[in-house]
Amino acid sequence: MINSGLNQAQLGSIWNLSDLDKDGCLDRVEFALCMYLMEEVAGGAEIPNELPKNYIPPSKRNTGP
Repeated sequence: MINSGLNQAQLGSIWNLSDLDKDGCLDRVEFALCMYLMEEVAGGAEIPNELPKNYIPPSKRNTGP
């Protein structure tokens, strides 16, 4: 992540968005999301305030009532 060229604040925001279950660790799916967000931001995109629903992998979507 450090080699992405993004600053610490950006990386922290991306980590927080990517840690979908808020356990302080990234599993494989969350890591892939993190990498995607880093590429997007490095390419000029803004970091979203909240993760768009279509960015949440199906395995991590809340399927409750």
